[in-house]
Amino acid sequence: FMPPMALTCGEQIIRTGAKKLGRHVISPRLAMLTGQPGAHMKGRAKCHYCGHCGEGCDVGAMFNSVVSTLPLAAATGRMTLRPNSVVRHIITDPDTGRAKGVAFVDRVTFQEQEAFGKVVFVAASTLESTRILLNSKSAQHPNGLGNSSGTLGHYLMDHFGGVSAGGFIGMLKNRTPVNEDGKASGYVVPRFRNIDQNSKQSRFIRGYHFEGGAATPMFPGMARNIVGFGSGFKKEVRKFYTAPVGLTVRAEMLPRFENYVEIDPGGVVDAWGVPVLKVHIQHSDNEREMAKDAAETELEILKAAGVEVTHSGGQMTAPGRIIHELGTARMGNDPKTSVLNKYNQMHEVKNIFVTDGASFVSGANQNPTLTILALTMRACDYLIDERKRSNI
Repeated sequence: FMPPMALTCGEQIIRTGAKKLGRHVISPRLAMLTGQPGAHMKGRAKCHYCGHCGEGCDVGAMFNSVVSTLPLAAATGRMTLRPNSVVRHIITDPDTGRAKGVAFVDRVTFQEQEAFGKVVFVAASTLESTRILLNSKSAQHPNGLGNSSGTLGHYLMDHFGGVSAGGFIGMLKNRTPVNEDGKASGYVVPRFRNIDQNSKQSRFIRGYHFEGGAATPMFPGMARNIVGFGSGFKKEVRKFYTAPVGLTVRAEMLPRFENYVEIDPGGVVDAWGVPVLKVHIQHSDNEREMAKDAAETELEILKAAGVEVTHSGGQMTAPGRIIHELGTARMGNDPKTSVLNKYNQMHEVKNIFVTDGASFVSGANQNPTLTILALTMRACDYLIDERKRSNI
């Protein structure tokens, strides 16, 4: 357990306003070391709030595979990392139908190669994993690997954002700047629609949350909207620099069969000759109604906090913009309607596991990374048990 990062002064003001409306403001949980690292986190240090999170974390406080899982795997002495490898398809045994390995091309030399193993984990990210499976056709799997249900590639989802609001907190103008830009987190207003009978909506099902921040930014982006020149302009920038606040929506997209990907029927291939995907996806009325509600609600929250609102509304982001692609190889108990079981194991080929966002049945409204990690851990535990029983 790691403690959350503290809310800034401005974020606490937003929390006070939101509370008047029955909304909660919390510090988001992040995969970041805010406390003393454990023994298994050798070489990593806790966050020192330098603020350059988006440019790489020099001390390893922010979770990523380079500083966390890969060093642990390498320490076993049983890991081979093969970079610059573009997978064409999964190789299956023509007699048993089981997976044998992968065929890939070297990204630099264009040399065709193969790698073999007893179990194949597919975790190339949602769309790339599904592309690999759809390209893995054979006599036993004519429509792609794991696609006897006809659902592979379908039920594509992405969260949407774009609907946002912001402005300035009057009581924070002209104050002495302090180091508030050093933390990676801002604040979150957790989902409050359709969680019980009192919050049930007639306009849409499911829900959304808000993400925002109120701090002295590393770069005063608000200056582009301030009129002036010279010393007068600088004075105005300093006045507003300590007071900006904003929030934006992160909303769920419903899983629908008609949102899908397929291997491009026109025969388009990438630079390495691998057939590419063609994407078919659009928002439904449910997402559009959710966006309208979010636009109204975020404005209410800011006004309740006494914010001088300078902008609100905005357009929904197009699918793919948030980069939370999910679905297309969904889990399920019934092989007739799903690709994987609850352990991310393929129904058709028992020694293939798909452990990324492709396995999601629904997207909820939360960012998916931590859920992907949890599902992967569960899949690995299941595989270990099955291997011990000689079932795989």
